[in-house]
Amino acid sequence: MMAISGKVMEKRVLSGAAGASGFAFLLMLISVATDYWMVLKVPSGFYRNVTKQYLIGANSGLWRLCRTEVKNLTESGGKILRYCESLDMFPTNHNLSNHPEVDSGYLDYRRTCSAFAIIGLVLMVMGIFFAFYSMREVRYMFKRLTSFIFFMSALCVLVCIEVLMSSMTYAAAKLPSRIPKGSNLTYGFSFVFAWLAFIAYLAAGVVFLAYGRKKKSEHGVEEEVAEANQPLQLGRV
Repeated sequence: MMAISGKVMEKRVLSGAAGASGFAFLLMLISVATDYWMVLKVPSGFYRNVTKQYLIGANSGLWRLCRTEVKNLTESGGKILRYCESLDMFPTNHNLSNHPEVDSGYLDYRRTCSAFAIIGLVLMVMGIFFAFYSMREVRYMFKRLTSFIFFMSALCVLVCIEVLMSSMTYAAAKLPSRIPKGSNLTYGFSFVFAWLAFIAYLAAGVVFLAYGRKKKSEHGVEEEVAEANQPLQLGRV
């Protein structure tokens, strides 16, 4: 009876971890698709020669940058212009030299972050599939494999977060046209969602690893489990 209760508890815990990983995947998907990783406010305004207007705020995602500008800082109730533009990940040398808001170093950061975000999403889908499959299989190796995929997913998200934070530090130091001096830089809900996805996948990996240990038969109750835990014979015998 205790063994049966233990199996029921294991199934519930693993189901909860798998469900949490599915929800975390949706959070990460929203995070990657939205433009609120970074939120910038420029209280004193920053004059941009390109638009002949003053930048007062901006928000950025992995793929786009949205700006808020005004024509005149002294006029109250003036027209506020808000527009978004995609980040060119692979510009030509000519376009790069004529763009004061990006350089090769900054683009390296953003390309790395975007690549790890995409890889992380692919691994998350694989992890969710193996999570539900491993709950139908008594063989412990599938739970360990699921745990490994969850840990790799969490690692990809963490690398993406850290690289993006480094890109903001780099831009603040070397690209004043992108992050003007005196501006206030904060992180938005897209950034928070990425952190939540990292925590969820890390926790799910721990859960599947804990239940991925080899089980021993006990008075014939777990004989099916013990048989399934026998190593696979590959090749000729």
